[in-house]
Amino acid sequence: MKLVKKPMPIIIPPKPVPLILRRMYDMCLLQKYGVQVIRLGQTWTFIFPSDDLFDNDTAEINENYKSLLNVAADFMLTYPKISVEIDGYANKPVVEMRTKFGTVTDELTQQQANAVLKYFTTQRINARLIYAVGKGSKNEVAWSGSPSGRRFNRRVEVHFRYYRDNKAWY
Repeated sequence: MKLVKKPMPIIIPPKPVPLILRRMYDMCLLQKYGVQVIRLGQTWTFIFPSDDLFDNDTAEINENYKSLLNVAADFMLTYPKISVEIDGYANKPVVEMRTKFGTVTDELTQQQANAVLKYFTTQRINARLIYAVGKGSKNEVAWSGSPSGRRFNRRVEVHFRYYRDNKAWY
């Protein structure tokens, strides 16, 4: 009896996905799940609604939303970045509680921005180029007299600037 060796099947590794397709896919996912994506020149801005991103009035990132932050981090990793800024915003409260370092909303938005910063650093975003700012109830984008306006004002904005051709454009 003669043993016949079967030829090994040839496995062709998949081709890497071009960066432009990865970016388009990530952008579609972000927009599908309620993240506003804005591009102005070489600056990209992602606007995440804080009501979805965080548990109620805390700086704890919602477990169900981490996958969307992963998509945003993947999108940012496709660009050589100059800087990443994370801004936290809140709606204007009826009574503004003052603390030693500002207001309660200033502190909460700073903690929320820091939470997103820490999460992005775990996703390989370069920590030397990333910083967080809690802006409290400044820069309102909607009227705070309605529930939908207050919801629009509670947000986290991620701005990043990239450069091309290995030259920074300032």
